Amino acid sequence: AELSFDSGTDVVLDGPCELVLLSHDSARLVAGSVVVNVTELSNGFLLETPDARVLDEGTEYAVSVDADATEVHV
Repeated sequence: AELSFDSGTDVVLDGPCELVLLSHDSARLVAGSVVVNVTELSNGFLLETPDARVLDEGTEYAVSVDADATEVHV
């Protein structure tokens, strides 16, 4: 599934995935994997996980969460 936030950020979910939408520019990844594309239209996007907070102001990155860790690739 792909979500397009009003803030200008696109998030692609790789199922199975649990993502909680917090606001127009933030979400919490509880489990699974996502690819986040923060476009030049956005003022930034915050992705929270159980172990980390990723604040990005203009790039593409992938985040995976499992029972043991959070993994981020830019």
